[in-house]
Amino acid sequence: MTKARKIDNEMTKHAAQFETVMQQIRDSFYDLPAPESDYLNWGHVGSAEHVVNELRDIANFLKR
Repeated sequence: MTKARKIDNEMTKHAAQFETVMQQIRDSFYDLPAPESDYLNWGHVGSAEHVVNELRDIANFLKR
């Protein structure tokens, strides 16, 4: 197997993992309690804005 083929295989594997993680993030984000909920507890997340800011940082990292 050529070096280029190995790199391509690795990127394909990582792309599949990326899609899985992004779906998990999407599902978890939309499962967060609505802000008006009496049982609201986002202590481990902070807020939806925090999640968006973290994802924005990742997007900026990938643009380098």
